[in-house]
Amino acid sequence: MRRSDLHRRANARKAPDSRRSRPPDAYATAAFAPTPYADNLDAVDDLLERAAEVPALSACIAAVREGNGRLVIIAGEAGIGKTRLLAAADELARESGLRVLRARGSELEGEYAYGIVRQLLEQPVARTPELLEGGAALAAPVIDPPARGDVAVEDTDLSFARLRALQLICARLAERQPTLLAVDDAHWADPASLRFLIFAARRLGNLAFGLVLTMRPAGGERRQALLEALLEEPEAVHLRPRALTRDGVGRLVALRRGGSADERFVAACHEVTSGNPFLLGQLLREADDLGLPATAEGAARIRTLGPESIARTVIGRLRRTNAATTDAARWFAVLGEGARLDLVAELAGLAPAEARAAGDALYRAGVLGDDDAGRLRFLHPVVRSAIYGDVPPAERARRHARAGKVLAARGESLERIAAHVLAGEPASDPENVATLRAAAAQALSIGAPDAAVAYLRRALSEPPQDRAQVLRELARAEARVGDPATADHLLAAYDESSDVEFRVETAIELAASLMAVDRYTTVAARVWELADELVDERPDLAIRIEAALLTTARFAPPFADVLERRGDRVRHLLADPSHDGTVAQRTLLAGLAFDAALRAQPASETIELAERALEGGVLPSDMGRSVAFGMAVHALALSDALESAERHLTWALDRCRPRGSASGVAWASFFRAFVRLRIGRLAEAETDVLVAIETAQVAELEGWMGAALAFLIEIRLERGDRDGAREAYERLVARSPSADVPIVATSMLRGEGLMLLADGDGPRAAAAFERIGRIDATWGVTNSAGWTQWRGGAALARGPRDPAAAEFAAQEVAQARMIGLPRALSAALRVQDAVGGPTDLEEALAAAGTGPSVLERAHATVALGAARRRAGERVVARELLTDGLDLAERCGAGRLASLARDELVAAGARPRRASTTGRDALTPSEQRVALLAVDGRSNAEIADELVVTRKTVEMHLGRVYRKLGIGSRAQLAAVLRG
Repeated sequence: MRRSDLHRRANARKAPDSRRSRPPDAYATAAFAPTPYADNLDAVDDLLERAAEVPALSACIAAVREGNGRLVIIAGEAGIGKTRLLAAADELARESGLRVLRARGSELEGEYAYGIVRQLLEQPVARTPELLEGGAALAAPVIDPPARGDVAVEDTDLSFARLRALQLICARLAERQPTLLAVDDAHWADPASLRFLIFAARRLGNLAFGLVLTMRPAGGERRQALLEALLEEPEAVHLRPRALTRDGVGRLVALRRGGSADERFVAACHEVTSGNPFLLGQLLREADDLGLPATAEGAARIRTLGPESIARTVIGRLRRTNAATTDAARWFAVLGEGARLDLVAELAGLAPAEARAAGDALYRAGVLGDDDAGRLRFLHPVVRSAIYGDVPPAERARRHARAGKVLAARGESLERIAAHVLAGEPASDPENVATLRAAAAQALSIGAPDAAVAYLRRALSEPPQDRAQVLRELARAEARVGDPATADHLLAAYDESSDVEFRVETAIELAASLMAVDRYTTVAARVWELADELVDERPDLAIRIEAALLTTARFAPPFADVLERRGDRVRHLLADPSHDGTVAQRTLLAGLAFDAALRAQPASETIELAERALEGGVLPSDMGRSVAFGMAVHALALSDALESAERHLTWALDRCRPRGSASGVAWASFFRAFVRLRIGRLAEAETDVLVAIETAQVAELEGWMGAALAFLIEIRLERGDRDGAREAYERLVARSPSADVPIVATSMLRGEGLMLLADGDGPRAAAAFERIGRIDATWGVTNSAGWTQWRGGAALARGPRDPAAAEFAAQEVAQARMIGLPRALSAALRVQDAVGGPTDLEEALAAAGTGPSVLERAHATVALGAARRRAGERVVARELLTDGLDLAERCGAGRLASLARDELVAAGARPRRASTTGRDALTPSEQRVALLAVDGRSNAEIADELVVTRKTVEMHLGRVYRKLGIGSRAQLAAVLRG
């Protein structure tokens, strides 16, 4: 069909197609088979009154064909015509030369881990196995899940890695041929598939790749939150087909009845259906069955049917068939999408001939339709829901239970069997428990923890014989989705088991879940009892509990009290040489180092503790699994041991990336952004923080993303990117600091204060900084100079004439001297000078010169140069300011560089203009590609890392070379890091 024909159909109705005769094997449909969009006469398969939607679809498809990805969301109530518009998108895409991959969500299969993804990608991967090469290899278990006996659940959460691998497959498909993914009823998609759709939608960029989805509101808090995330995508094109007008209803009634229709009959049809095309089709079918004329007399009877009668009319038509057909329809409804007639025959006890007759009868009754391949499917989800709802609940449960047993005997997939166990009633059946646990393990192994949670919660209600073990498995799955029930289920598992090893492992996991301040005190005391019981007989287990609880205690207000009460025990355990080099010993050291850093202990002591903790790479580098590594590295950063902190974080990233750990990559990138900001490698810091934010969204570390946004504000302000800082600030203020743990809340308030300070809003900036001080006081943090620098921020916000400003600045200087922090001392001295305090900026520059922070050295140099210029020492000022400008440009500190140029002009110099070439001219995407190239990655490896095409990498590198004035990779490192 030509595109012009399709557009004409938006305003004209063609004659109904005759029903095709189905081939003999029409009933042999497989699970996860692609579901093309069968014509549905009752759903009015034309495009009447869709003149706005079709051109919009056509424009989006044209953009995809040209290499500009698009997301189109068709939303509306059931039966409004979403599926027909999706079919129109399919037709337009194929006419334009696009590959179309299709899938359809269904209620029963809503927990099939990556079920929609499998419908979309299973066949393309089977046809082109090389799609799974390289970085896409991690998608293999998603496309072809492991069998029950082959499941291995890894400690690392691979959700992010799986999503990247799947997106890489899509990028490779788009590189070969422009591609459209069309998903019908996305509101029933499983959470893992919805996360992939969100992930893909955010990375369409310059790919010849499009997404067209249909959806309506669906139950389930987690699924609804994911659907809302899709709906809120800023670049999405939204289509909301409206109900048919009265004129449209009249045209369709006349066509259905083969001529004209009485206006009163048309009005009644429009009134009863509110112009919903599917409901109109069902209503007219019922009118045909009842023999109602399209007259005023028929109109009166039409009004008695009412919209709520649609389900009743479907059931009424069904009951006019024989008992075998009704029973078969019920089995089809219970089995859901992908049901085969031979399976229905076995469950209903029908002979093959009887089953075929029942299928034909359901086809004629408008219950089942077929697709382009002749495979049976429900004509519409509303029809399936009507029949399913007509089955009494107890009978439904029995049918699901029997279906699960038959599927298990047939060797069907775990998820298909588990779906029916989920829908059945608890029966104290060990086989059901085993199936659900195996399905949960499979879901976790492919990065779909939501499905695992559903399976294990149902397993608990069976109930299982080994309840403590199932509780812990459930808690582990809940931890991966950030469910607050994690701690409750771990505590229940801890209480219900008498096995010492099991209780210790559970206690350690429980400790990690107790960072919420309202849970720690009451629960930790019970777990410490076990440590006290084991300290003499099993000190190896006691130190593990002690280490786990002490590190997480740092995130709860009573830490000082905890350390005082447990201090002797901690020192005793650390003094025992049998613990040397163990993870538990290093974890205790990391906790003590972090506490020392936050409580303003001498920096040299803190650094020694942190380096002992990190020595030899004993601590797990994946901070999603253990907070100890992050605590030790953070202690180094707060003590101005920035180069060491960066080295350890790079080491951690090099280990987390190949394993695909989303949480590990997010945390390490987050901390390295903080360290690089302080060093003054601002372009790399921004790249790191963007990676942290992107990964945190996928890994659902939303509670910590506020701190990353705060870092982004500071980095962009330093770079002179006010618009970018403003964008990050707007995202930040949408979050409530009080809802986060203290370390995040104070970071967010610092970001807010810096933005308000840049805007000149002193009073509100001062309020934000001083609120940090109040939070620190409740948290036992006294090292503001090394951490949030809230006193310096409050002093600058209050200004030179405020007595409190001078006091804040003096306190910050004194604290930085006491701890021994050269970078912090330089910054505090500059603040003291800015608010009119007695400061020697020569000392600030000398302090900055002894530390690793090039950025602070640049600030101190420019500040001293400006002071010399104001004192009339213009020659000295020009030398200092020229040096400061060079340092600022080396850091990429655009705001400071601009200030240095202004001061140079005031000092009588002619500074060079800001360059439109060089490092500062690189976009964040170009910087990221260039830095990966410097690290020795090939174009193919960079494409895999960034989930883009090789052509995109080549394009970015070409721009990088032009802006840097170089001709090859060999020159990149010298230019970017010189």
